[in-house]
Amino acid sequence: MNPKNAIKVLKDQIEKLEAKDFDLNAWKNFTILLLQRIFGQETRKVDAIQKIKYDQGSWVLRDETGYTNSVDACKKLGREILEEAI
Repeated sequence: MNPKNAIKVLKDQIEKLEAKDFDLNAWKNFTILLLQRIFGQETRKVDAIQKIKYDQGSWVLRDETGYTNSVDACKKLGREILEEAI
């Protein structure tokens, strides 16, 4: 993939972070495939994306604000990884 196309698809993935129907697992899977295609199978960026997880502990179930903050933290980390990749 040429650099201009790679930048475009990575920016598209960043935009998907703001979708109303955002699905972290689907986003991660697609992003991992993109990063592997652009940077190769052994890139550390894939490891960083795989480690993104939101906390589903019992405190989150009681406190919807905790869930939102956790998802927002996941989105922020994903954005930072992709911005660094660009």
